[in-house]
Amino acid sequence: MNLTVSARIAGGFAVVVVLLLIISVTSLMGVRSINSSLSSVVDDATPMLQTSGGMISTLLEAKSEVNQHQRIESLADLGPVEQRFNALQAEYNKQNSYILSLANNQPSIAGLVRGSNEMVESYFRTIPEVFSTHRAALEFANQVNGLRGDFEDASDELDSLVYDFSDDIDSAAAKEALQSIGNLIREGTISATDALNLKNTATIETVNRDLEAIVNSANDKFASLSGTNATSSEYYEEMQTALESFSSIAVGNSGLLAIYLNELNSSKRSIELLDQANSDMTLAIADLRKKVTGIKRFADETKGTAVGQVSQTQSIIIVIALIAVGASGLIIFLVVRSIREPLNEVVEVIGDVAGGDLTRIITQDRQDEFGTLSDSVNDLVTKLRDILGGIASSSQMLASSAEQTETIARQGHES
Repeated sequence: MNLTVSARIAGGFAVVVVLLLIISVTSLMGVRSINSSLSSVVDDATPMLQTSGGMISTLLEAKSEVNQHQRIESLADLGPVEQRFNALQAEYNKQNSYILSLANNQPSIAGLVRGSNEMVESYFRTIPEVFSTHRAALEFANQVNGLRGDFEDASDELDSLVYDFSDDIDSAAAKEALQSIGNLIREGTISATDALNLKNTATIETVNRDLEAIVNSANDKFASLSGTNATSSEYYEEMQTALESFSSIAVGNSGLLAIYLNELNSSKRSIELLDQANSDMTLAIADLRKKVTGIKRFADETKGTAVGQVSQTQSIIIVIALIAVGASGLIIFLVVRSIREPLNEVVEVIGDVAGGDLTRIITQDRQDEFGTLSDSVNDLVTKLRDILGGIASSSQMLASSAEQTETIARQGHES
């Protein structure tokens, strides 16, 4: 390994930093993914659940208002109910638009939320006609109540005039005609008033035709008086006017039973439309409940995904952390060993040199700080060896010179 000690330490630190960065990035990505899943629940699924529940509540309130409208028998009380219904319809449309806007953020449930809204639309299309037919039925009922009183008053007036008219004339034929008119009027009055208690339109139509025949017969009999001295009676014109009034009230499109038939038909139509609307409402609410179930499932799945991502992220972080700890330990071991081994050799050689062994040298071939230290120690040992070698040579020379001097001195003494 030709790296310097500083490079080894820096490299080990860099590896540890990289592993820590990997842990941080993994954690951040996991948190973002979890946050995205939870945001889907908090920002979209939860409001959709709340709004769906609100839509169901709105529809049920609207249905309650419609049923209340159907029970009302006073025209003056219909307006406030219709206004409340219109407000609830507007609220539902607002809720529906809001939930659709939320669904655009979640393609997985967009189709479920959009779903078919036909039943709700059909319901809201039908109710105005339910209101109008019920209102018409009440208007016809008011007309019937008014006409009934006029009809009975006209009948009583005719009955009274028949007796007064009969007493005022002498003609037996005229008296008989007037008596017949009185009987017809009483018969028609009883039939009509009894029919007002019936609900079977076919029976009422039959009574109405019979009443028309009775009125026509009464008019024919009165017309037969025109050739008699009855026309000179003071009651003739009064009788004629009363009979015309009775006829206009009893028969024709604006007659009592005709209006009553209109009331019954309007009421029947209103009930039929309401039944249809309620059927649509039942299907609409069932569809909304399916949407709520689907949204709950989506929320639960999203929460489950978030929990799974938490577990996965934890596992990844633990694995990377263990790898980081292992890598850090390995790096520390390698760096320490790369320092300890050459340092021990240098210490050993210096110890031997200190003990007098100048033959030892460091054999490391390194390009780091320890290589430089080894070269310096080897140079030091070489220089010490050279110095000691020089000292030894000088000592030998001095010893030889001393020996020669001693020899010369001894020779001079002998001579």
